[in-house]
Amino acid sequence: MKRVILIISITITLILSLSTSGYADSASPHTFASVEGNRYLWDSESASGLLFPNGATFNQAFLPVGISLSLDDKEIELIPQSFPQKKESFWNFAFYSTSQFRNTPALLNLNEEILHFKGDRIYHVTYEREALTHESNYYQFHQLFFVERGPYQGDLLIIRSNEHVAIEDALSYYLAEDPLDPSLLQSPSDRVRVPLFNPKKALQSLLPNSTSNGQPLWGIFEPSAPRSLVTVNSLEAQLDTNFPLILRYANFTDSPNQLQADLQNARSENRMVELTLQTNEDNGLESSIYSVLNGTYDRELRDLARVVRQQGDPVLFRLNNEMNGDWCNYSALYFGMETQLYKDTWNWIYQIFQEEGADNARWIFNPNERSFPQYRWNHMLAYLPALDQIDAVGLTGYNTGNFYPGERWRSFAEIFDPIYKEYDKVFAYPLLITEFSSSSIGGNKETWIKEMFDQLPYYPRIEALIWWDYADYATGGKIARPYYIDETPDVMDAFREGFKSFYATE
Repeated sequence: MKRVILIISITITLILSLSTSGYADSASPHTFASVEGNRYLWDSESASGLLFPNGATFNQAFLPVGISLSLDDKEIELIPQSFPQKKESFWNFAFYSTSQFRNTPALLNLNEEILHFKGDRIYHVTYEREALTHESNYYQFHQLFFVERGPYQGDLLIIRSNEHVAIEDALSYYLAEDPLDPSLLQSPSDRVRVPLFNPKKALQSLLPNSTSNGQPLWGIFEPSAPRSLVTVNSLEAQLDTNFPLILRYANFTDSPNQLQADLQNARSENRMVELTLQTNEDNGLESSIYSVLNGTYDRELRDLARVVRQQGDPVLFRLNNEMNGDWCNYSALYFGMETQLYKDTWNWIYQIFQEEGADNARWIFNPNERSFPQYRWNHMLAYLPALDQIDAVGLTGYNTGNFYPGERWRSFAEIFDPIYKEYDKVFAYPLLITEFSSSSIGGNKETWIKEMFDQLPYYPRIEALIWWDYADYATGGKIARPYYIDETPDVMDAFREGFKSFYATE
């Protein structure tokens, strides 16, 4: 029987707190509901909610993704999920979300079962794990309830606690009405009503106006740079342009002395480095997040912070980019779907940089343009660090071509129109295209480049663009995605003409 749910007015205090948090306002789909004398925090779009007992704390930062409450020694999350295009079932969502659990040694006493509760089929997964030295809130017991409310929609209920919670007690926090139309569920980004910003720093450009002249700066990833800038200088001469920004990757195997020499070499030619730290251990899919939060790499992180500090000049610092992609072992797919651990990793490394005096680092939060898997729990906002620990937001997108099955040729506008509109609405931080490129397999790369230059004026908030000048390789060493800026004379001509018109508009 359908329960009678009385929606009551949300308190003024909650309205104000939601508005000032930047995550929602009085137009939010979340409100309080009264059911049989109990108070629930209710999501009107998914027609489901969480019991909100006395003493519970509402976790505002989680609001775009779902609902999160803290109570005693428990954390309770409710994340609605729907697939209105019917390209994926809710049951597949449940299985893929947990597909790496058995490959994650840190998840102890893992158990999976199928339950039936009040007419709903539930995929129930439990695990335990040990505390990590630098995490913010440790919970030993983890329960995930994937509540199927139809073939293409349902809810994910997560209970994290330090004492075992019985199944019936856990499910007593959850309430759902008859499911609504799946298309009514807004994306997490659409639920952000006020652009997010750093509350401790005024909005300002990260890049010197004397260099940019009101136009975005150009940069390049070239594998030998900035250790050697010979190839970059040659490309600049051939293309009649400048690349004042250089992308350099780093991991825990880097020599601090070599990194310092590389950064100084860039500075000697008045170039700024976008330093990207990826906390990979061996490039395998066993997550490095646990090791970082247990202090295994504290020495390497402090060495890195000192190198950045000694550089003196600002360093664009990108930490664990594309975290919402399942090709990265710092995606929460590989550490129990605990996106909080990504935030804790960011916070710990940020604190190390502050302790070492590396306040010349400019921190760039940089998701991939699309989430893989494209689930709400894996949305970029689920990974968002503390707002005062972000200086800019990066956009990343590639025209991968169609070498692999399922891929297709995409124009620059097709890639960046949606993400620019989304980020322009969600973030008040400076925006940079931190890496992008186009393959030549599956379409006309020269036309792609011309259209890219034509499109740039429509993105006035973009302060920089960095072309990724290398290739992705398939098994056996065959080039799958040639991203080279000098791939052919025609490609170079397209860039040369594009830069000519680009600078003519300054």
